[in-house]
Amino acid sequence: MMFRKFVEKTLAGYINSVIMLMIVVKYMKVKLILKRTHLYLDEKLILHNGEAFLKKEDNIMYIEYVEEDDVKVEVKASEDELSILRNGEHRSELVFIPNKKTIGKIISEYGVLPLEIYTRKYIRNHNVVALEYDIIHDDDVVDSFRMIWNMKEDIRA
Repeated sequence: MMFRKFVEKTLAGYINSVIMLMIVVKYMKVKLILKRTHLYLDEKLILHNGEAFLKKEDNIMYIEYVEEDDVKVEVKASEDELSILRNGEHRSELVFIPNKKTIGKIISEYGVLPLEIYTRKYIRNHNVVALEYDIIHDDDVVDSFRMIWNMKEDIRA
């Protein structure tokens, strides 16, 4: 009887380990370089150069990483739109749809600030996501940016 309980407990432990492994394996560790270019000033910044986690599921690419100052970023790149959720001192929720205006929001202790965005270009392929967009205020373009997420599956590279 004790042997049977031991076997059942051991098997239950193995089954739980396999289930956890299946959940963890969905995300693959990658090397991510995120570059942002201000299109009018030609200022170039590297916003992230380090590890990230990539998952591809149902033709959607999910990228998760942590920026400096412990800001957690979640990017969801489908065939026809991109969403970025940033969660740190401030929270932002932005959606980009090519050739469309969308309203994002920046949430802080002072309230919610709507952010009007026009997406010029959006490209997604195997390990690259690229985006060009304008920030709109009172129907005028006040800023324009290009962002490129470039991922390498071998993080030692």
